[in-house]
Amino acid sequence: MPKLPSQLPPPSSAARTLKSVGGNKLGREALSSPSGTVEALHQLSTDQFDNQTSRLQSQLLFRLLRRVPYPVVRVMPFIKKDIKSWIQAWQRRYGRGEIPEADVSSAESSTQASQVTELESEPSPYLHYRCPEHPLACSRLQQGQVAKTAADPDVPKGHCSQCNFPGLLADGVELQGQRGRYRVGRFLGKRGLGRLYLGQDVNRRQPVVVREYLLPRQHYNPTDQRLIRDTFENVAGLKLADGREQDFRIMEPFDVMGDRRDPERCYLITNTMVDQLETLRTFLTQSGALPPVQVRALLNQGLQTLTSLHGQKYTLPAGQIQTGLIHGNIHLDSIVIQPDAASYYETPQLLIFLRDLALWESIFIPPPTPTHVPTVADDLTALGQVGLYALLGRWTDQYGRVLKPRSFHGWPQQDRPLEQYLRQLLGIEEPFFSSAAEARRALLQLPPAPEDHALTLRESDLEAETKRRRFLPKWLWLLLLAGLGLLITTLLMRRFGDRPAVSSTPPNLCCIANVPAIPPGTFRYTTAHPGTWYPLWHSRNLVTQNKTLEQVLESQQPDLNLQLDPVATSAIAIDRVEHDQADFAIAPHLTILPPDLTVEPIAYDGLAIVVAFSYVERQQGLPHHLQGQLSVDQLRQLYTGEIQNWRELGGPNLAVKLYIPDQVEFIQVFEQRVLQTQEAIQSFRRQWGLDNVATVAAVAAADSSDGPGFIQGSSGLPLTIPESDDINGAIRAPLDMLQSILQDFEATSKVGSIGFTSVSQIYNQCSVYPLAIAPDRHSSAIQPFYQANDTPISPATDLCDDKGNYGPNQSLFVSPSFSSGSSSNSANLPTYPLAYPLTVLYRRDNSRLPIGPTFVQMMTTEEGQGLLQKTGLIPLESASGS
Repeated sequence: MPKLPSQLPPPSSAARTLKSVGGNKLGREALSSPSGTVEALHQLSTDQFDNQTSRLQSQLLFRLLRRVPYPVVRVMPFIKKDIKSWIQAWQRRYGRGEIPEADVSSAESSTQASQVTELESEPSPYLHYRCPEHPLACSRLQQGQVAKTAADPDVPKGHCSQCNFPGLLADGVELQGQRGRYRVGRFLGKRGLGRLYLGQDVNRRQPVVVREYLLPRQHYNPTDQRLIRDTFENVAGLKLADGREQDFRIMEPFDVMGDRRDPERCYLITNTMVDQLETLRTFLTQSGALPPVQVRALLNQGLQTLTSLHGQKYTLPAGQIQTGLIHGNIHLDSIVIQPDAASYYETPQLLIFLRDLALWESIFIPPPTPTHVPTVADDLTALGQVGLYALLGRWTDQYGRVLKPRSFHGWPQQDRPLEQYLRQLLGIEEPFFSSAAEARRALLQLPPAPEDHALTLRESDLEAETKRRRFLPKWLWLLLLAGLGLLITTLLMRRFGDRPAVSSTPPNLCCIANVPAIPPGTFRYTTAHPGTWYPLWHSRNLVTQNKTLEQVLESQQPDLNLQLDPVATSAIAIDRVEHDQADFAIAPHLTILPPDLTVEPIAYDGLAIVVAFSYVERQQGLPHHLQGQLSVDQLRQLYTGEIQNWRELGGPNLAVKLYIPDQVEFIQVFEQRVLQTQEAIQSFRRQWGLDNVATVAAVAAADSSDGPGFIQGSSGLPLTIPESDDINGAIRAPLDMLQSILQDFEATSKVGSIGFTSVSQIYNQCSVYPLAIAPDRHSSAIQPFYQANDTPISPATDLCDDKGNYGPNQSLFVSPSFSSGSSSNSANLPTYPLAYPLTVLYRRDNSRLPIGPTFVQMMTTEEGQGLLQKTGLIPLESASGS
């Protein structure tokens, strides 16, 4: 893997001059005509007059819009469009003139302009290709003038037939990324060193923008191409290192990839609409100069974003944690604008987003273009230059030359404090700013902008400024109060308390080997034993012949060594993670967790209530007499001793014999989902001799004779049945329990046995029948197991004959309560009332390697979900479900 640079240089295109067509023409006339100087001066005065007129018109329009009701402002663009359509229709009908072609295609051209903003006169950085146009947007390539075959080695297939530059991607071609598959659509144009295409995420059926970067062979050899591709995949993207979600107005890539079939191409995918907003250059071209108050707002947002970018810790895709990043590529085309319609009540504000960080943009600068390592000062200077252009409404002089702030003397003198501040930001006047935070503080301390003293920039964020108190009509107040009441009602319906951070992102990657940035080394994690995870981790032949799940993962990631330290209960496992004695834990999500823990699901499981089953003697079995079902209330009565004969439930005259598993984990689920009340739980524990369940953590911690968390001489709980006739039952390991239930049925006709264990531990069993469970007496019973024809099993199903053709129905195990961090509210239970998610719990800590979230990513790949499904767990994705 290539060494990741601490900060890569910005693309040279950010520093190149941009010339307008009108400016070039004016410059040529000034040189070739005797009166060129006089005409240039006349043009300059005309331009200044036009700018002043445009500014006055904008201010007048803003003041008018301030007094227009907001609903009317929202529909004004549609009214304008309708009026324009009526005029055009009237002209076509009565022949009063031709419609300009530019007006007919205004929508398409505006979309194109928002994407492609650089001028055609921009010089090409690909000097080894003799293209009369810019090769990234060459008209020959757009017309399909490419080599059709690879017969000529000098002109590869799909390359330009004249200069050999790589051609455009074909419409409909599909790209396989790390997080999905994408279909390329219409070519939009170029931006910087990339081409833009509309596209679609095939799996999610969502629109995306595909940006194609090129490594043409005349500039890069195969080794360089491979090195740049790997570096690009390792640095293109950033997340806050502590895992928090924070909108700091940086457009983040959704997916990045190098083309394994074509080494000359790499791709960056964005799945938000931000990449399709207008650029600041396009906005200024259409709207002219911005009022000083808007320039202040633009600078404030830019400095706020740079403060976050320069000062916080970020995690790159390769797993590298970097403190502070430099943007290094701020210019009119890397800033996109979203007007805030609500601000028309006062002065319209602009919401800006920054994109195209030099961290990955500069990778594709072709040699021998010199590079420059950007600094904080470069970002501040670039933002100051953008502020000057926004204040002027242009970026070239009357001769078409790019304005140079240090030699520029035509400051408009509208807002003297702002102009002096811009000169400080540009490094022209002292005092200079050493950081973005210092520059933002100075901006917020400027006197109010002239012409609008009511609008000031306070210490609060710019977003808080637009929420100031203003007069509202009564009907709008009533609407706000109704919404507030609905919000309060929703919150009151939930259980309050500290909740852990939760994520339930579905699997994205296909294979465990493709998970990026897996930290090498030995890591310790913990889980309850016996419990759900421990037997799945160490049992052979569950996922593949003669191999455990542990061995399969080791073969996929040989540099990763996961050491499982089992403990007696899930509570101990969680406590170990909290006190940094384990990197992560695997446990059912049953209760509210400490706020400093993050919990992410990797699969689902649940309790199965089982009775003996024989298809041959099914007429005499409990499944037939109970019609294959019980309610939660009836289960509670059975296990608290209220019902001791099956006759009381409409069954045969048989004594009830109860079994429970020897695992605290399953007993906790049973207590929460079945017993529910504290009175029922205490009665259950007293009858079964389970008073020590609450103190088993202390016992386990004190005894380490068989390793961490084990009870002396035990495979699980230190449980014994009391010497009394209070209850007819036994505590067994899951497989022993199933065998005992069947033996009771075959050996005697005096008892009818029932037990419970996890769904994953009765996988592919046909000696017992899993009963359908109703949440209460008035609800329909839910059968968790379905046949291959998508119908639930019944007592009439020959489970042994149909073995392998039925399994748990995934949709019944999804818990809507999981997203709220609590699973105890009965109104938010999954469809199958005894289901629960199996989760990974870990701490967010930047000082530790992120093995917890990495393990989640491994287990939620398509391959990982398939392995868990083979163990009997229910996968997260419904496509992989029953």
